[in-house]
Amino acid sequence: MSTLVTIYEVVSHAQRFWRLRINGSQEIAFPTRDIASAAARVRARRQNQDTGGHTEVWVQRLDGRMDREAVFLGGTAGAMCAEWRRQ
Repeated sequence: MSTLVTIYEVVSHAQRFWRLRINGSQEIAFPTRDIASAAARVRARRQNQDTGGHTEVWVQRLDGRMDREAVFLGGTAGAMCAEWRRQ
């Protein structure tokens, strides 16, 4: 049985905007990195609760490298769900 994996990435776009990419394609623009990061965590948590599987949130640093900020593992509604978040 395969596990559904979804990756949410927060990356810089132009000089003043941040983009939330979902599995490398769908993009949503936000004015700050903090807002984009919070939106990514909320969407990832909701998706994980709805579909189960494995969901990760990656956020680009100001130097261009990517940090994994949150991971959601578990099942659908009623099942156990584990969350890890960078402190």
